[in-house]
Parts: sequence; C-alpha cells; structure tokens
Amino acid sequence: MRTVAFLLLPGVHLMDLAGPAQVFYEAGQLGRFPVRIHYVGMKSEVTTAQHLPVIPTTSHTELELGPDDFLCIPG
Repeated sequence: MRTVAFLLLPGVHLMDLAGPAQVFYEAGQLGRFPVRIHYVGMKSEVTTAQHLPVIPTTSHTELELGPDDFLCIPG
C-alpha cells in the first residue's frame, strides 16, 4: 500500500487540494491503487485561501515516506 501525503500550506486553494485527493481516494476505493492518504501540516491548523480552517491528520515530523510514496503540494 502506498502513502499519498498532501502538504497543507497556508493559503491553499480548496479545489487544488480536494480534486487530487478525491482522485486518489476513488482509485483506492476501486482497488486500483491501494493508498493511505495523509494531510500534512507544519501547524495544527491551516487556513485556506477561502478562509476555511483545515486540520492536518499528520504533522511534518511524523511523516515517513518511502520511495514508492507520493508527496503532493497543492497550489
């Protein structure tokens, strides 16, 4: 199973985050691309460009990625 980590930077646009996250999620649900999705932040809360606060599921210090994993930086 691969890990896909989305780095949540301040001012991220919701569509830039949600669209790719949905694609990986659906691929995993269909069994085409087994994946664990993490939302990674440098802070405990990140404010998007649309002023919506989002909460990371993993801190940047806890994230461990292997050679077959993905780090996505939306924006």
